[in-house]
Amino acid sequence: MDGLVDCILIKILQWLDVRHLCICGQVCHDWRRVAYDSELWADINLCPFRWKLDEQAIVRLIHTRFQPLMRKLNLTSFSLTPKMFTELQVRCPNLQSLILENVNFIGFSESYKDSYNFPERLFHLDIRYSSGDPIAYEIITENLTTLHSIGITNSLLSSVNNIKIIRNLRNIRILDFSHCNSLNDATLVLLGTFCTKLTSLSLNHCNNVRGNDLSFIIEHCPLLKALCFNGTSLDDTSLLRCNWGNIALEELDISWCRNITERGLIQVLPCLKNLEYLRLCSCGFGHAITDNVLQVLTGHQKLQFVDVSYSREITDEGVSKAISTLPSLKQIRINSCRKLSPRLFNMITANDKVLVIPSFVNTGDDSFQAGGNSLFAASRLMVSITQPCSELRKYTLDNMLQKPLRDR
Repeated sequence: MDGLVDCILIKILQWLDVRHLCICGQVCHDWRRVAYDSELWADINLCPFRWKLDEQAIVRLIHTRFQPLMRKLNLTSFSLTPKMFTELQVRCPNLQSLILENVNFIGFSESYKDSYNFPERLFHLDIRYSSGDPIAYEIITENLTTLHSIGITNSLLSSVNNIKIIRNLRNIRILDFSHCNSLNDATLVLLGTFCTKLTSLSLNHCNNVRGNDLSFIIEHCPLLKALCFNGTSLDDTSLLRCNWGNIALEELDISWCRNITERGLIQVLPCLKNLEYLRLCSCGFGHAITDNVLQVLTGHQKLQFVDVSYSREITDEGVSKAISTLPSLKQIRINSCRKLSPRLFNMITANDKVLVIPSFVNTGDDSFQAGGNSLFAASRLMVSITQPCSELRKYTLDNMLQKPLRDR
């Protein structure tokens, strides 16, 4: 590889992570020069080195490797001081994505608050599950106006006036409030008022959200494509109050919503003809997901992924019929459904090219015979182990942050 031009070698090395990039830098002087080119240090994940690097070491890396082309940085699980905020703001002017998940903010003082800095032109910020000095969250709040996606921590909602936070998110597209127990229905009205460009909203395990004002968001956020209310107190009344025709929803996750019933699902799901991704795990403690619910999905021509795990009511007949009537279906999850048995595989025809992911509670069924359609289904199940079909969820924060910069 001695004859490789630097630009070609850079194209090859850009596919390596930090560890392997450093190994390549030890091959020879020429490779070291290329491996430490700042163009290769534009998308860096330091989380695997959180036990080896302190803040001083990260600052040295910023000075010697990252600046000025750094565009994405992952500092998950580090402890950060105001010095790091300033270094990122001054030394990395092109920084677009910053992941501070599970970070601990320390060393902030009310007396010096006016002198603190934070990156001003970020597009993507993740501070989920972070904690620390409230002053840090006040500084972050002042720099939210350019963001297109953000993952919010409960500590931010507890430290800063929620109206101020939401006002500064007026350009936001993807918003993730996962596990924010301070969030309540009043915040939904604020979102509908100020975040009208919203395409994805996740309230995953926000226990105090009942969805009373979900209809306000549906009315005022016409670009909404994805909703996740997994583990909330959402109920039928909140769902039925919404004018679902105002949006073209593609992804819906209402798993573990104990207050939703079969009646609510039967009335709402037919209104969501653009769905591609649907999770209904354990709705109504598993009693809301029935064969009747699967039947109303028949008209969903675009539906590719369905998860009805932990249903106590669906049967082999209902699932096999749903598989045969959903033309775009690629994957269905049926884990721990009490009334399902391996006999289901005998009922799936060879033309149903769908990935079935089961785990049967009780397999005491002698009707499951090897060969025929069952063998075909079993072979597809083996493919699912070696070549898993990725879930869609194209509008989620995690999907956005995990994309390499070259794919955005």
